[in-house]
Amino acid sequence: MESQKTFSISQLASSASTESSASFYQSHSAKSPGGRSLSTFLLSTAGSRLPHSTLSLATGTVSPDDINVDQVWLDMKSRVLPLYNGDGLKAPVEELNEQLCLLLRSLPPTQLLDQSMDVFNEGAMVLFTKLIQCTQDDVGKVLPMLVEMWSFFFGHVLTSLEGVFLPLQLEFRRLSVSLRSQALTAFRDEVVVVMMSRIQDALLWSKNNNALDQDLFARLQHMLTLLAETKDEKQSYIKGLLQQLKQ
Repeated sequence: MESQKTFSISQLASSASTESSASFYQSHSAKSPGGRSLSTFLLSTAGSRLPHSTLSLATGTVSPDDINVDQVWLDMKSRVLPLYNGDGLKAPVEELNEQLCLLLRSLPPTQLLDQSMDVFNEGAMVLFTKLIQCTQDDVGKVLPMLVEMWSFFFGHVLTSLEGVFLPLQLEFRRLSVSLRSQALTAFRDEVVVVMMSRIQDALLWSKNNNALDQDLFARLQHMLTLLAETKDEKQSYIKGLLQQLKQ
């Protein structure tokens, strides 16, 4: 985490509207060997894995027997986490898909699912640190900065993650496992839940000072409604915030 780095959430959020749709379109429009779209190519090969000849990384064509899976995963992780700092992916989505497909030939999908969740949690903790830096002791900044952070995450980070982890998602397409939901849960747990008391105080302050305008209300409601969809022991926390917002 970068405790000294200045972070402009509003700047990142403003870039999300132009970058997110383009990034998501490119990730699903990238061409695989044979000319098909990447998503179609992965759908057609899911379950049987990709052949060795299609899985070329930056250094050339490799097979599962020739790689260090830990090193490949760490390399992929280092290219994905900068998303959360607003720096974008450090490799084309198609190349990251190839790395992930290579890992899927060597590791169980369930193991990669757990490792992906670790990435989502680590990235969300970066967002939390930046949010704390921006709000500090000013309760009036908490809600505006929180929704700016949410807009950045939802409009830019989340869509990029969906493109990157598409090969893994396809492994679970017949099960009720969603990497999108996993990333949302990480944001909920590492950003919103850990800030519960500050958000509650900010809601009370905003209502007492007529600072909760329609736009802020709508964006908070959108965030909390989506985050409340995960049914676990922390769901009640989000529902409590949603109820306080509507009172």
